[in-house]
Amino acid sequence: NHIKLPAGKIALDEWFSLRPILPWPEVLMDDFVMRTEIPHPDDPKFVAIVTLGVLPKHEEETTTYLLDIDTRAKVDPGAAGDVWGVLNDLRELKNDMFFGTLTEKTIGRLRS
Repeated sequence: NHIKLPAGKIALDEWFSLRPILPWPEVLMDDFVMRTEIPHPDDPKFVAIVTLGVLPKHEEETTTYLLDIDTRAKVDPGAAGDVWGVLNDLRELKNDMFFGTLTEKTIGRLRS
C-alpha cells in the first residue's frame, strides 16, 4: 500500500501510530525501512508482520510511504480444523493492524 504524504519534513507521529521514534520532532526521512512482528495480544499464535518505509523516489509535492501488513498463524496443519475460520481471523488481524497503524489524519487523507 503506497501512502502519499506531503514532501519535506513531517512529524511521523501525526501520520503513523507505529513508526520509528526519533530524537527530533520533525525530520526529513529520505530512506528508511522498519519491520516488526507483532503477536496478537489475545492469541499469540496469530502474528502480524508490519513493514513501513519510505520509497526512494520523491515527487515534488509528495513523498510515498510503503505500508505492508502480512499475517501468519502458527498452527499445526493437521490440527488446524476450521481453515476458513483461521483465514478469517488472519484477515481481521491484517485489517485491524492496517487501520491501527494509521492516524485519523492519514485515513482522512486517503479518503480524499
